[in-house]
Amino acid sequence: MIKAGETVSFNISLDAEAFSYYDTETHNWRMDPGKYEIMAGNSSDNILLHKTINIK
Repeated sequence: MIKAGETVSFNISLDAEAFSYYDTETHNWRMDPGKYEIMAGNSSDNILLHKTINIK
């Protein structure tokens, strides 16, 4: 539990499956190459962290 006003650091690992989707035409999981944005915040109006990654 994190108390109100407390700050903590943490890491989240995202593997290839985190960027995959199910293609209903091929009936397989796909991952398209390109830029992906990872954002975190307490609401969509208040993004506190932002990272762009390139997947080849």
